[in-house]
Amino acid sequence: MKAIFLVFFLTIFAIILFYAKKRFFDKIDFSRKTKKYLKLFLVVLYVFVLLYFANRFFDFLPSYIYYLASLCIAIGFIIFVFAIFYEIFKLFGAIFKLSADKSKVAEFAIFYLMILYLGFGIANGFSDIEVKTYQIKSSKIKQNTKIVFFSDLHIGPLVDAKYTKKLVDLVNYQNADFVIIGGDLIDENLDSIAPQIAELSKLKVNKKVFYAIGNHEYFYGEDDVLSLLKSLKFETLENKSFMDLSQGVQISGVYDYFGNRKNTLKPDLIRLSNDDNLYRILISHQPKVLEDKTFNSDKFELILSGHTHCGQIFPFGLFVLLDQPYLCGKHQITKNLDLIISSGSGFWGPRMRIGSDFEILVLNLQKI
Repeated sequence: MKAIFLVFFLTIFAIILFYAKKRFFDKIDFSRKTKKYLKLFLVVLYVFVLLYFANRFFDFLPSYIYYLASLCIAIGFIIFVFAIFYEIFKLFGAIFKLSADKSKVAEFAIFYLMILYLGFGIANGFSDIEVKTYQIKSSKIKQNTKIVFFSDLHIGPLVDAKYTKKLVDLVNYQNADFVIIGGDLIDENLDSIAPQIAELSKLKVNKKVFYAIGNHEYFYGEDDVLSLLKSLKFETLENKSFMDLSQGVQISGVYDYFGNRKNTLKPDLIRLSNDDNLYRILISHQPKVLEDKTFNSDKFELILSGHTHCGQIFPFGLFVLLDQPYLCGKHQITKNLDLIISSGSGFWGPRMRIGSDFEILVLNLQKI
């Protein structure tokens, strides 16, 4: 499956770079020398993307080269987005008969706007992890309860021990009763991320740390990942529920929907407990749990999800919405059911964000 994805991705990436050259860079009134450099830039960009994926298999690049290689993925796709934007501009320019001089100025403006857009995204990739707080009141809650939820850390070469420590320190500072990890915690072979795992073992919580698996864990040995997290004393939510009667809270979690494709560790909502006297929280890595035929909205008051990264880099969230019902934030599904989707505490691929934040969520559950 990895090989098929790799061939498909690299083929598509080559096509969009070729398109951007022919329909964007070659059309702007640059000098011949400048166009030659831009062509060379696209070739180098593609080589760096090849290096990025090669490193995912063989782990041979220095960290700074790997960082640049990961950025090249985002740079290529953003160039393609601006190439489409340029095509739209040319269409409207023809319709409204824009003069040659005005058209030339606008074309250069689009090109330099693209550079500024990329620069902002790269800089924003080093922004701090934000804390977003939600106040939730329910008569079912017996004692005020603080929950910290984070997802999509994607521990790997770029999410190193230093970054993981920053997250752990931020979570610990909240002094939560429960910490819930909503999947895609790991995005690298387990033997390569021992320092990051050591930092995760330092999570402090008044009661329990819960973990529900995400789709990326299936790429690196889902059973091994679950065993590792159990060794850290995390409560793994493997199609099961945990009840805290003193707090009046039920926390349930299912396997990820990627398990259906891999035909292992499949999500099963039917197996979950259901105590209507408790405030019931469901952890599903993907918000598409709402589209599960066995999903019953009357059995939960809150769903916590991740997976989407809030698109990570605008406008790619529009493509996420082709697969998921919602992108990020809080949504009222029914009168008694809310969905909250985290944009993630880490990142996949390039360390870049535009139109989304690194975040952890603090949920203050209050009795009324």
